[in-house]
Amino acid sequence: FAYIASSNTSKFAVVDVSVSSSLRVASTVANSPQLTGPSSLVTSGRDVIIANADGSLVVLDVSDSSAPFVASYSAASGSGTDSYTVAAGDGYVYVAASSQQAITGRSAPPAPPPQPRLPVGVQGSVVGASELVGVQGTAFAGSMLYAAANGRFTVVDMSSAVAPSIIGTYVNAAQLDGA
Repeated sequence: FAYIASSNTSKFAVVDVSVSSSLRVASTVANSPQLTGPSSLVTSGRDVIIANADGSLVVLDVSDSSAPFVASYSAASGSGTDSYTVAAGDGYVYVAASSQQAITGRSAPPAPPPQPRLPVGVQGSVVGASELVGVQGTAFAGSMLYAAANGRFTVVDMSSAVAPSIIGTYVNAAQLDGA
């Protein structure tokens, strides 16, 4: 399945891609007060975590592709206001806030139910870093978070969730323009 969140309509769709010549929408979530301008999403197990433009996070349970539902919601907090992109890994959800030049780590949704799967509280942040101005994409691998922003590629060491640190930046506007 593929997952699509529309910032224009604040809708979420599950698309069945099992037959590439015959794609179809399997289900949608619409008119949810928690979907307020989705800007990015990431999958984590049976969950799809959506970062809204206002900095809030929504966790959708997609274990039943025909009936996804909002499993939890976390309002904007700390430096994570104005989310642009989200990544998940190593038990945390990482939210990049482009105008605040920040990457914030929030604790990830615990599993299995019936415990609430709610990203709760900011664990640590890299704030005010010029390397993160205009961050447009993030990815997580091992304990490293990779961020692309305005011709820069930055590596953030997230091995300490309470004290993440930038360990390197590659700058080349000609090769990374638009990244």
